[in-house]
Amino acid sequence: MLKQRTEILAQGKVISKEVRDFVIDVIDCMHEQYPEVEDEKAVMFITHLAMAAERVSKGDIAGHIDARLFAEAYASEGYDKALEFMGKIKELTFVPFPDSEEEFLILHLCNLFCP
Repeated sequence: MLKQRTEILAQGKVISKEVRDFVIDVIDCMHEQYPEVEDEKAVMFITHLAMAAERVSKGDIAGHIDARLFAEAYASEGYDKALEFMGKIKELTFVPFPDSEEEFLILHLCNLFCP
């Protein structure tokens, strides 16, 4: 389902082929490391990841998230897993995510990894 969603975004020219390939690598890594991840939450995360990578690759950088939201993410059960997986994403990517985009991705990952 996640790979199909990514293909649809690429076929619709919403994301580039390079972003598609990167996101598919992330999906494979996520399924390998965290097979228990819920599909509904994963769709939200993968969609955000694809759109963030596409924006950043075009030089469009999002602003920082509200500090209170990030504090909630920091205090969540999923924060450690989120940071760990963000490290994997950074190893796989061709896009240098700025801190502001990493914050958004970590927030989505916390949601993904929280029960």
